[in-house]
Amino acid sequence: MKKLKNMLSIVLSLTIFFSVSSSVFAEEQTDAEVYELEGLQKIVLTSDEVVYYEIDEVDVTNPNARGSYKSKTATGRFYLTSSGSTVAEYSLSVTFYYDGKRVLESGNRAWMGNYAKGWSGTAVSGWNWISNSYMYVSGYFTLYKDSIYNNSHTLTIYCDQNGKITVN
Repeated sequence: MKKLKNMLSIVLSLTIFFSVSSSVFAEEQTDAEVYELEGLQKIVLTSDEVVYYEIDEVDVTNPNARGSYKSKTATGRFYLTSSGSTVAEYSLSVTFYYDGKRVLESGNRAWMGNYAKGWSGTAVSGWNWISNSYMYVSGYFTLYKDSIYNNSHTLTIYCDQNGKITVN
């Protein structure tokens, strides 16, 4: 049974990882205006720079537990606005445990890789409780060109005690 659970967990994680996309420019960002457009989050950075990203979630429930587990993964890419070429990819995966009274983070992973020549980056994650019934995990992604800072992006995934997940 444990092997089956482990295999299911791996399959679901890979499904989540490869089913979500997001994009960020490999240039300095400015304050952004955010609004919804046909299920996509659209962030207008300047008149000619636009970022789109999609978020998908998969529920994983353990029927033997008093609560439930829910996982969400957001992935994205940094790309050049001049050519559209991808220079790096990143993702944040989080699993929350919730039981109607409280929420806990039970695992997270921030990843960055698949760099174009001359590009590098770092990925760090951290979590914080706002209260027993609301918390979040953030992934901080920093991009470098020839070891010089170029851009950064933060993904934050929130969850409440009822398993409602939102992404900012």
